[in-house]
Amino acid sequence: MNKFILEKTKQNEILLINEIIQAEFLVPVILEGKIENGVLCPGSTLHFKTLINDRNEAFFIAFTDWDELRKWSKQSEQTVIAGYDDLKGLVFQEGDEISGFAINPYGQNFVLTPEIMQCFSKVRAELFAQHDRKILLTPPDGCPEAMLNALRKFFRKKKGVQKAFLFAAQREGDPKPYYLLIIDYAGEVALLLPSITALTRKFLGEEEILELLPLNSSFGQKAAAGASPFYQRKWWQFF
Repeated sequence: MNKFILEKTKQNEILLINEIIQAEFLVPVILEGKIENGVLCPGSTLHFKTLINDRNEAFFIAFTDWDELRKWSKQSEQTVIAGYDDLKGLVFQEGDEISGFAINPYGQNFVLTPEIMQCFSKVRAELFAQHDRKILLTPPDGCPEAMLNALRKFFRKKKGVQKAFLFAAQREGDPKPYYLLIIDYAGEVALLLPSITALTRKFLGEEEILELLPLNSSFGQKAAAGASPFYQRKWWQFF
């Protein structure tokens, strides 16, 4: 992280993203009940601690080591170990209640919002494609039709959206697939993320993840080649 702070080059940015994605963090929690063999016992609850900024936005907090955690609190804190994907899933699960998560908030203070996480996903997909790490794309057979209809309705109101593809995607070596939504959009796809997250939240399970990718990325072009969009704007469509 410090290398990127000292020298903000594209190469250091990629190294930083890889470091964050692969890291495991100390995450402060409030445990009411107990955990046995890594599993929360029935009737127990786990609450993740947050910080509030001067705009009244709440962020989960994560630390790379105990020294960084003690900059925040000298008390004995309950913590769990969580990775980037775990924290990303928590943020998306909470929706508008949580604005992201902060890494080492009293040190380097890297704040990751949903928009930044989506940029990470784009870079991640490009890197996987460059290094020939296989990503298996299949039709999203388990996707609720109601979610697809809700997305179609949303895209019809966004004049810049021309078409959209949805896949069930699974990276080589990863245990679970995720939904990959590829959008042909005239604007910045990351700006659609908060609305799409709020829209799809009620249709997805707690551990299901939806990632967005622009069609104009190299991976987006390869993924969509030969595939049928579930949404395509008609030239005679009126508003």
